Amino acid sequence: LIIRAARAGQAVAQLALGKRYLFGGGGLPKSLSTALHWLERAAEQNQRDAWILIGTYIPYDVSSQVGEPLRAAIWYERAFEEGQPGAGLVLAMLVFANWSRAHQALQQKALQALHFAAESGLPQGQWLLAQQKGAKEFAGRSPIGLTKEVMERRATALEWAARAAKGGILDAQRLMADSAW
Repeated sequence: LIIRAARAGQAVAQLALGKRYLFGGGGLPKSLSTALHWLERAAEQNQRDAWILIGTYIPYDVSSQVGEPLRAAIWYERAFEEGQPGAGLVLAMLVFANWSRAHQALQQKALQALHFAAESGLPQGQWLLAQQKGAKEFAGRSPIGLTKEVMERRATALEWAARAAKGGILDAQRLMADSAW
């Protein structure tokens, strides 16, 4: 009954069906990609809970596989605007992966969302921010002879990498170990 109503375009049924696939239940298996499909349909009909669920529970690896990832980015943007740091991280990842196709306002929002995610203590956000700030480039460079401005950028990038390393990000730990040599 709920499947028929969802297919008929009823937003409340689409939201309910999305939740069932998101968590499993009502005789339906847990399927994040199917959940995203139905939650997007509900979100398109202005169901606030749909984009909150997308931003909270649908990871980047699922949303990046949809036909048009930047279309999915709008739901992460809305969830980020409602204070979900994880949604901000996925938004940033989607936009960075599709940078040349994203409009400038979305690029700016993605950078803002990444900072929010990193400052909220999300290790993946800290690592992505460290990479955006050039941590890999700076890690192998000696600070000798660098200008004050470059030294400050280097310190900022390596600080974010150190935070990510403390948060358990293996690539960040490797980078910090390499920079210590």
